[in-house]
Amino acid sequence: ARRAVLPDRPQQCTGDAFSWPRAARASFIAAMRGARLALLLISTRAQLEIQVDDRTVVYNGGANYTASLQFCDQHNIPKAHACAWDIYQASGATSGQLIQEAWATLPDAYINEQQARDTVAELQRRVSSLTPFALDDDSVPVLQPHWRLAFSGGTGNEIADILRGWGRLYSNALFHALAEPRIRRSRPRVGFASSWFCNSAIGRLYTGLLEKINKSKFDVYVFHVREPSGRLKRDFFTNAIDRVSTAHVLPRDLSEARAIIFKTSLDILVFTDIGMEPFTYALAFSRFAPIQCVFWGHPTTSGVPGHAIDYYVVMDAAEDDHGYARYAEQLVRLDTLGAFYFSNESGQYLPQKRREDYAAEVGLPSSGHIYAVPQHCLKFHPIFDEALVKILTLDRDAILVVKNCSTSIRVEERLSTKIDIGGRIIRVPQLSLQDYVRLFGGSHVALETFPFGGSITSLDAFEGGTPVVSMKQFRARPALTVALYDIMNVSCCVASNVDDYVQKAISIASDPSLRSSIRSSLDAARFRLYESMDAVLEIEAFFERALKLL
Repeated sequence: ARRAVLPDRPQQCTGDAFSWPRAARASFIAAMRGARLALLLISTRAQLEIQVDDRTVVYNGGANYTASLQFCDQHNIPKAHACAWDIYQASGATSGQLIQEAWATLPDAYINEQQARDTVAELQRRVSSLTPFALDDDSVPVLQPHWRLAFSGGTGNEIADILRGWGRLYSNALFHALAEPRIRRSRPRVGFASSWFCNSAIGRLYTGLLEKINKSKFDVYVFHVREPSGRLKRDFFTNAIDRVSTAHVLPRDLSEARAIIFKTSLDILVFTDIGMEPFTYALAFSRFAPIQCVFWGHPTTSGVPGHAIDYYVVMDAAEDDHGYARYAEQLVRLDTLGAFYFSNESGQYLPQKRREDYAAEVGLPSSGHIYAVPQHCLKFHPIFDEALVKILTLDRDAILVVKNCSTSIRVEERLSTKIDIGGRIIRVPQLSLQDYVRLFGGSHVALETFPFGGSITSLDAFEGGTPVVSMKQFRARPALTVALYDIMNVSCCVASNVDDYVQKAISIASDPSLRSSIRSSLDAARFRLYESMDAVLEIEAFFERALKLL
């Protein structure tokens, strides 16, 4: 059996930004890249002479990114956004202005694959051109690109490079070594921090784990993070967590929040997710406990240097043999889900209930082949379009069911340039947990997006009795659904390439006997994912071993 891999000894939804305690501007660059551009500073930053091939043009718009972009467009300078950034940086933009413009590189949706590739490359270039921020620079907001970067289609190596570089920029300003020498206790103190201990992917993943951790072996602390407005997201999951832990609500002030965590004198601090909002990202640069780790609530490295975060904990099959190189943290690979995930019994698939009955309950068509793809809309990358177009082309009865959100129209616009999609895409609104599972019960097959796939969506699909067609690790990105299948020892729905993915999806959607056979396999193996004490015991064993290595 596989075991959690530990080293011999440990190493030392986008949200609103906030600022920390003042400093020097970033230095300007002396050369522009690409298209043989040469940048020459004339006496002041107010005026720049730019050589473009055999002509010289003068920029005098100051540190204004919009003006820089308009200037580059007006003079037909190739790669206008790269040109604008270089002018902006050389014109004396502050560190705060530069980091905001770098962060803004990432859009919510991409027009095509080329735009996505260019965006990732440009963000890499911008991050590498910046120097670390000083401790006293109050012009710099804390921003983190993890959320939108995960949807960019960049390779695992590109994303890791950007996030490591981002962490390097903030490290000097945000690092605080608060942890004191460890006090040996009969019950180690383990803290869990997140902004999402509510009805969310994080709340659903980790409420059960917090309930089931053996309280005779560990004292459990929870740190809730308020929203920028000051409101605390609170619901059934939040209340359930508070009942089984010593809970603290952190103020939206970095110094005060640090002090609260520090006073608990933790042995281990777990960030269930880093990258879904900026406040926990900022907290993660401080050393509150001898052991600090990140769980796979957001499937990218935190990028936080090893002097603050020791381990990244993920399901084993989510990463390949080269996965270690894509993390700033040391990678710990689990045999289990690493969470006690409650079964959603009120919406659970019932073998004796007809698919058509489920479909009627959530308003799906009674005819056609229903392909459920209710992933977050930002996951519909142009790379994934190829699979959707081939499915719609080869299966004339195919109907896609997607979420209705702000970027749905952009996705449909891309698909419509390649195939007639009239009447073949159904948008559904935000659904309750129960109706979400019923949606899967009323579908013939579910599709996992790539290169950024799903996990909670797949867990819900399995509860709906619906096979999920998944792509093996694609572009070196974590393959979470593949890992779920690996835990269940089911492999029939994992594709090796796009054509295999399309063939598997169409076969399952159109072959009732194949679909029934896969559903039986899922029903027999689901116990390994849902409400599994093996997952709790494995996390406890990881904590114990990590403490012994101190």
